[in-house]
Amino acid sequence: MADDIETLCKKMVSDANAQLDKYEKEEIKKGVKKPNSMRLFLSEYDKSKSRSPEDQAKEVLAGRSWTCNSSHLADAARHVGLKLNGKVTFDLKKLQRDSKDDYDKFVEVYGETMKKQGLRNFKGGANFDPLGADPFHMELKDSRLPENDPRVQKCLLTYAQATRDDGQRKNDKFENEGYVKKFMEEYEQAKK
Repeated sequence: MADDIETLCKKMVSDANAQLDKYEKEEIKKGVKKPNSMRLFLSEYDKSKSRSPEDQAKEVLAGRSWTCNSSHLADAARHVGLKLNGKVTFDLKKLQRDSKDDYDKFVEVYGETMKKQGLRNFKGGANFDPLGADPFHMELKDSRLPENDPRVQKCLLTYAQATRDDGQRKNDKFENEGYVKKFMEEYEQAKK
């Protein structure tokens, strides 16, 4: 299928890297002796790909995710990260502080290539959110699972058992979501 998440993210990476390479060469022509080398990459980390409901619950428990209706559960999300001078970086605020021009170019290219492939950010929005909670998360449009999907329900149950029965720490940000709050209240009520 031509519009699967993996294919679209690879196209985004290829397109962005061509533009970032061109930018780097232009900086050299302007007299910058050693410009920053910025390149995108498609994460190969297993948690960045498709997740089971149990895997998603583990991500929520670890504080790395704040939802059980993640597009990762539908194999419709990936992470497209940044290598700065050959090293993976997640700190876009530091890039912004260190080199506003490079930051601005990176944001422009990332956003443009993301939109070209029809990808969405972690909130489902069409714009790049560089300083958001999960800026390198890319997902397919309308790929979030409904709250009543069995995979979402299994994630919620796994999380509830871990936090209510096994004493694991709660993810307060996650528990503020309306559907999560309702599920947890019903779970606790059923246990009484």
